[in-house]
Amino acid sequence: MKQLGIALLLLAITVGILLGSGLCTRAPESAEINPTITGSTLELTLTNKDAFDWTNVQLELNGVFGYATAAIYAGESFHLQLQDFTRTDGTKFDPLTEKPSRLLIICDTPTGKAQWVGSMSQGS
Repeated sequence: MKQLGIALLLLAITVGILLGSGLCTRAPESAEINPTITGSTLELTLTNKDAFDWTNVQLELNGVFGYATAAIYAGESFHLQLQDFTRTDGTKFDPLTEKPSRLLIICDTPTGKAQWVGSMSQGS
């Protein structure tokens, strides 16, 4: 009977370790991306200068206007109108009354999630 109790205790500890290991997950690794940003007062061109695709791309303009796209492929440029950026309430960015000043890019890469922040100046 004592051996059965020890065996059950060892089994319970083993099961606890196995279940507990699923609760402690590692934080995703961060990656770096190397974009080139060009544009005008009405449009933006974002070039992926990396050798890998960016997926699940989230763009944030001036901290409040967002835009999402499935992917920006390695070596390719992505063009969009600044008015395509919207707030969560649906309000569009108005390039005639507002200036783009800050761009945040968040995306997935083969080595983890990447984030890039840069300032934008008119005509850059």
